[in-house]
Amino acid sequence: MNDISTCLNENGCNYSVFLRAYTTPRRARSVSSQLIADALARADVVAEEIRAVSAIEAISETRSCLTYIGSQADGPDPASLRSAQFTNALAALASQIESAAHRAISVETFRLASGHPAYPVFWDFGLLITGANEAEMLIGSSSD
Repeated sequence: MNDISTCLNENGCNYSVFLRAYTTPRRARSVSSQLIADALARADVVAEEIRAVSAIEAISETRSCLTYIGSQADGPDPASLRSAQFTNALAALASQIESAAHRAISVETFRLASGHPAYPVFWDFGLLITGANEAEMLIGSSSD
C-alpha cells in the first residue's frame, strides 16, 4: 500500500492520497459499525452505507478510486498512474483483497459520516473484511 500512496502523492497537482489498513479483533455478536469504530479506535466514528459486496465489487471500487485521473487543476501525475511500480502495487493490493475475501465471513463497503481519519475531497472508500477472529479494514481517500 505504501507503494500506491507514494506513486499517487509524487508529482501530483493539488492532490494527496490517504490509504491505510487496520485490523481489530472480532468479538461474538460484533456488528460492522462497531468493528469499524474499534479499528479506528475512535468513539466519534459513524459508518453509513454499509453494504455487502463480492470480492470483485470490492476490488473494482478500490481500483476505481485509486486510478482517479483528476483534471488539469488537480490529480495524480499521469505518468505515475502508468508506471510499472503503480500497476504492480495495485495488482498486489487486489490480490490481497481477494485472498482476504475468500477467507472472510463477510465483505462490506462503507462510508464514514464522521470520524474519518483523513479529509476526503475527490474520492473515498471503506472496505471491511470480517473473518472468524478479526476484521481487516482498508480506508482510502484523496484531498487537495
